[in-house]
Amino acid sequence: MNKIFIIYGLGNHFKNKIYPALRKFTNVSIGDIKTTKSKKIKKRYLDKLNKNFLPNFAYIATPISTHYKYLKELANNNTVKYIFCEKTLTEKYSSTKKIIDLYKTKNKFLIETYMYVYHPEFLYLKKFIKQNKMKNTKGVVFCRYTIPKLNKSDHRNNALLTGGELYEIGCYPISLLYFLFNYDDKIIKQNILKKIVHFKQGVLVKIKLKNITFIISWGYNFNYRNKFIFYSKRYRIITEKIFGKKTDEYVKLKIFNSINKKIHNKKYTNNDNFYHMFKYCFSKLQFEKNKKNFLKESLIVSKMIKYFKNLI
Repeated sequence: MNKIFIIYGLGNHFKNKIYPALRKFTNVSIGDIKTTKSKKIKKRYLDKLNKNFLPNFAYIATPISTHYKYLKELANNNTVKYIFCEKTLTEKYSSTKKIIDLYKTKNKFLIETYMYVYHPEFLYLKKFIKQNKMKNTKGVVFCRYTIPKLNKSDHRNNALLTGGELYEIGCYPISLLYFLFNYDDKIIKQNILKKIVHFKQGVLVKIKLKNITFIISWGYNFNYRNKFIFYSKRYRIITEKIFGKKTDEYVKLKIFNSINKKIHNKKYTNNDNFYHMFKYCFSKLQFEKNKKNFLKESLIVSKMIKYFKNLI
């Protein structure tokens, strides 16, 4: 299937991440871009297509506060059947639920782009945890996603545009509880709350979910950390850059057994998260059941974010 995209937003995120990833697919074209930038800049990223070819795919790469408007618009677009939208779908649970309920009535795929869950490193980690039943043994997970001070012009400084650090980066370690361990909002509500530490632009939360104690943190104006560590009686797992990755660097995943013997030590070199995401999702679009699965995932994660928002 030829994939002709309409793009919403022409910022650095699209230019540096999404555009290079899409260009790796021979059957992908960019037919239109919705942006306030000049026609000259816009032209650099457009393909020359016959006017009779209408977009059947869309990618929303604008600040979170604009997503709701564009998602409603695309729900009523008769030619666009597949929509990728930057996380989070909206800046509050009630709006996300409205969008998901709307898309359930449409013959469309809506994919929220938690791109890290499609990377080979993450897929191996998820398989290893499941096969070794690590959820059933006592353990401690440290997961931190913090970034340095933002430039004044960075849109992430504007909570009205992004929903604040919870929706911009806190959603990553929160979503990991679901994507990696399959803990949903119902299980989290039954958690034993241990500790919450507030910073000026960040939070640390310590909770116990069944057998595992999670210490997760996120925030701005800290040293860059993008780390996941899992200690249990049987295994020790260490990986850096579990979420965002630069395409030109390698990332390591190390796993040790109970006698400290290294049983897995791999360098991952093809670290284009968005390429892996598109490759995986393109392969799933032919199956009708996946339409519901993508919506279900987004709703669960949105509920989890809402719970943490009320918690902190």
